Amino acid sequence: MTDALPSTSRRWAIAQMILCTFFWGAFFVFGKLAVREAPPLAVATLRFLVAGAVLLGVLAWREPGAFRLPRRDWGLALALGATGVAAYNALAFAGMPLAPASDGAMISPSLNPVLTAALAAWIFREAFSPKRAVGLVLAIAGIAFIFVGPLLHAAASPTRWQGDALFLASAVCWSIYTLVGKLTVGRFSALASTTYASVVGALLLLPFSARELAGVHWAALTPAFWGAIVVLALLCTVAAFLFWYVAIDALGASGTAAFLPLVPLFGVALGMAMLGDRPGPLQWIGMALALTGVALAAGIKLPGVRRD
Repeated sequence: MTDALPSTSRRWAIAQMILCTFFWGAFFVFGKLAVREAPPLAVATLRFLVAGAVLLGVLAWREPGAFRLPRRDWGLALALGATGVAAYNALAFAGMPLAPASDGAMISPSLNPVLTAALAAWIFREAFSPKRAVGLVLAIAGIAFIFVGPLLHAAASPTRWQGDALFLASAVCWSIYTLVGKLTVGRFSALASTTYASVVGALLLLPFSARELAGVHWAALTPAFWGAIVVLALLCTVAAFLFWYVAIDALGASGTAAFLPLVPLFGVALGMAMLGDRPGPLQWIGMALALTGVALAAGIKLPGVRRD
């Protein structure tokens, strides 16, 4: 059956996916700006305290019944918050003071899709085609190239490879979160899943960030810091996830997957424009290999192509 969305609906869905990938690419740049003024765990916690509060309001408006979560599903909500919010953000924000934002924008979005496919094949016994296997190898090779530069210049930038390793670990956490999300299909709505993850993740982060939050010199924080928190919470979290789920309904999973390579491209471009990042030739080669791997593994087609 041919997918026949009205042209205006398709254009709106495509615009939302472009905005979604732009916001996800901006995450590493605005996170880097925020951790210049406050410790990483404090920034991560503030992001999800704000995002969680907004999402709770949206959930109360759209799905008030979602607040009556059955006890049997508490474990799933806890797993969502622990992996996709608490662990992912703790590792990603910890890497931001140590490595350029463009490294994070290249590593995590490029590795997530194929790593998730590999883990799904292992855990859920999902089909893992030869094309996906080649894509995984290319993506891993690309990430290796991204690491080579910092390792070769470790004397000049001794912390960069450590930051890249934290970005890599955060990508693993996000892939696990994606697999946990697979278990929630049919039990939670997309909005409820995102809200549960954000609120639970913020609560899990609080005990670990309490000392950092207590030590923040709040009066010294600049408008740029608070602007970064607003972008991280409202755009990179609330708006991006809502756009993502609306676009999935309109374009399908394969249609939205076609936009994922825009995330590192937007992230690197913003890092160069706003932070003065200058990825070296090896990093560009690595990103090209990784994005090729993503395209192979996901079977990516050009956006807007009709699917029969």
